[in-house]
Amino acid sequence: MNQDRISKFIKNLREKNNMTQEELADKIPISRQAISKWERGISIPDAQTLIRLSEIFKVSINEILSGEKINKSNELEINKISLKLYEERNKSRRTIRYLMLFIFLIIILFLLYYFFISYRSVKVYTIEGIGENTTITNGIFVATKDKYYFTLGGINDLNNTGQDIKFLKLFYKENGEEHRVVYTTNNSLFFSENIGYNEYLNKKKINDIINNLYLTIRYTDNEETIKLTLKEDYVNDNLFNIKSSEINAKNSKPQTLDDQDKKLIEKIKAKYKYQDINYEYTIKENDITENIYFNNELKTLKLIIDNGKEMLERWDLYLEKGRLEYQSFKTDLHFLYYKNKKIICISSSCDNAQEKIDEFHSKLEQSLK
Repeated sequence: MNQDRISKFIKNLREKNNMTQEELADKIPISRQAISKWERGISIPDAQTLIRLSEIFKVSINEILSGEKINKSNELEINKISLKLYEERNKSRRTIRYLMLFIFLIIILFLLYYFFISYRSVKVYTIEGIGENTTITNGIFVATKDKYYFTLGGINDLNNTGQDIKFLKLFYKENGEEHRVVYTTNNSLFFSENIGYNEYLNKKKINDIINNLYLTIRYTDNEETIKLTLKEDYVNDNLFNIKSSEINAKNSKPQTLDDQDKKLIEKIKAKYKYQDINYEYTIKENDITENIYFNNELKTLKLIIDNGKEMLERWDLYLEKGRLEYQSFKTDLHFLYYKNKKIICISSSCDNAQEKIDEFHSKLEQSLK
C-alpha cells in the first residue's frame, strides 16, 4: 500500500469532480484539514471514510487503496489489496492478543508474588500475665515480615504496696537456658527491632519464643518473675477487602453484654458495697479471705483468695470478652475459659479446670444470695 499514490489518487478524484477540499469535507463529513493531510500523504482515511469516498467518487475501496483505477492489466493486483489488508488486520489482532496475554500474565505473577510476601505477614498479639503481686494487662506484640514491636502495657500492683520498680527484664527460655531480650530501669517497657539485624527475637524461632516469654520485675524490697501469655488477636489473612464490620465479626471478641450478664451486673450493684471505683464483697473464714471486686466501667470481676500473707488463687471474669481467667499460686494451674466452653490451657496441665470453673460460679452465686 503506497501512501503517496493514495494521496495523489484522492486529489485527482476530487479535482475531476470539480470539488474543493471544503466541499468534499462537507459531503463526508470531515474537517478540511483532514483532507489536506490525505492529499499531502501525511495520513490516509480510516475504514468508514474509505467507504464514504467510494460512494462519492463511484470507485472501489481497492482502487483508492491501490491509488489507481482497475483495468485488465492491474485487476489481479488491485484485488489482492483486500487480502493483504485482511492479513495485516489479523496480524495486528494477533499482536494485540499476545500483548494482552503477556500483560495479563505479568499481573497474575505480580499478584502471586504480592500474595506470597504479604499473606499472614502481620500478626498482632495481646500480652497478659498474672503473678502473686503483679498483673500485666493491655500489652501488645506486633510481628511484621520486617520488624517487631513490643509494648508491655500496664503493670498493676495487686497489693497496693506502693513500691517503686527498680528494673524490668524481659527474657525467654530455650532448653532450660535463659535468653535476655530487654533490660530497663524504667517502669515501662517498649522496644522494636528490625528482623535479620542483630535481632533478639529470632524469626525462625518466634513461635517458640512467644510461648516462653517471662518478665522479671524488681521492686524496692522484692522481686517477681511472671510468665507472659501472648494470644493471637489479629492476622492479615483476608483474601479480599471486606468491610470493617465483617472483619470485626471475624477477629474481635463480642463487645456487647447478653441478658444474663446484664442481670448479673444488676445483682452485683444491689448486693455489693460500692467503694472508690469498685463494687466490693468480702468473705472471711479463719485465715482465708475471699475478696470480690467488680468494675462497672470495664465490666470486669475479680475474685481473689488470700491467707493474709500471700495470694492463693485468682479469677478474672471479663464480661465483654466472654472470658474467665484462673491462676493458682499454690500449683501451676493457669487457664482461660470462654463462653463457648472453650478452655485454653496455659500451664502444663489443666485437668482440674472444670472443677475450678464450677467453684468460681458457686462462690459468685453465694455472694449474691
